[in-house]
Amino acid sequence: MNSVNILYVNIVNTRQGGDTQSLAIDCQNVRKSFGDHQVLKGIDLSLPYGSMLGLLGRNGAGKSTLISILTGLSRQSSGRALVCGVDVGRSRSGELGRVVGLAPQQLGLYPQLSAMENLVSFGMLQGLGGKRAHARAEELLAVFSLERQAGQKASRLSGGQQRRLHTAIALVHQPRLIFLDEPTVGADVDARARILEAVRAIAAQGTAVVYTSHYLDEFERLGADLAFLDGGRIVERGTQREVIARHAEAVIEATFEGGTQPDIPGWTVAGAHLERRYGKSGPGEALAQLTTVSNRLGLRLSDVKVTRASLENAYHHIINEPDSKGMHGVTTQANTITMGAGPTNPAGFEIHDGAGAGFAPNDDVANRTVNDSNGTVTTQTATTNRIADNTTKENN
Repeated sequence: MNSVNILYVNIVNTRQGGDTQSLAIDCQNVRKSFGDHQVLKGIDLSLPYGSMLGLLGRNGAGKSTLISILTGLSRQSSGRALVCGVDVGRSRSGELGRVVGLAPQQLGLYPQLSAMENLVSFGMLQGLGGKRAHARAEELLAVFSLERQAGQKASRLSGGQQRRLHTAIALVHQPRLIFLDEPTVGADVDARARILEAVRAIAAQGTAVVYTSHYLDEFERLGADLAFLDGGRIVERGTQREVIARHAEAVIEATFEGGTQPDIPGWTVAGAHLERRYGKSGPGEALAQLTTVSNRLGLRLSDVKVTRASLENAYHHIINEPDSKGMHGVTTQANTITMGAGPTNPAGFEIHDGAGAGFAPNDDVANRTVNDSNGTVTTQTATTNRIADNTTKENN
């Protein structure tokens, strides 16, 4: 049995015995005001055990306020919120803490205690006996690959190791619901991967997970359902596939030299360029059409951008922000075009990704090769959706 499985055996065992409650979170019309400022304006939200929910929204949308209420750190102004069957508005001191875990963005470690001592101390604070707390600490150190750092002071751990320890502390008492608020901030690639692996294992064994992040690909890797907060309300909720289908479009933008854009069937003029939406067939047909038109009219393309339907596109549409602008820390890598005509490419362009490399195949859009009488255009689309903290970039 591997270390991840060892961690959750006891969680499954403790849940046997006739618990009939199916929802870890059940919110109805939850509102929160600070003076005259209304932060939450009627939140309705439910989350079954064993589910993962990604909570998205711009800074100030109300995510932190909602988490504070659901973890008992703040009281709602009105409405009803049940967490693991506990009415948070009427809960007694420590009642929620036994069933809920919270790993806030700000690290919460005792710097002069070792990694092992931190876990044991927090476990005992949550009501575990000394022997059980020590056993849980060993299990968690193994899960997060911190065995070799067990005796090191927390202050001497690397940033990624501190982040893993911080997340492990939130799990030490085997909560039924865990809130992870940007758990990979400052974590290196290895720490990030291990945290995501542990989160998937938690949900697979029946724990409900609420997850926030500024990295959209983490929601994709977790396969989490999504809830979008904007202006104190949940404005969209669904699976990733549902959200993308409702709010994202695949678009090609093309610009011809000379400032005047030709009239091409199926394309619309949008300012100084042409646009065309494309579906599951991919952009190959539309790009071949551009090649044919440019050759027939003697025009030359100066720029082409291919953007696939993605979670990032959906986010911007839901939150009403233009792609690559406005959201805290968005990095958008759109497909770009390298100009330069040749004997087999008379239109003079090649497709590349935002990093400058040739496209690799992906699961969303199959490779398409379109032949015409003047040459061959091969398209392979790939887009990376990332949000880097405090970074906003446009790729032209």
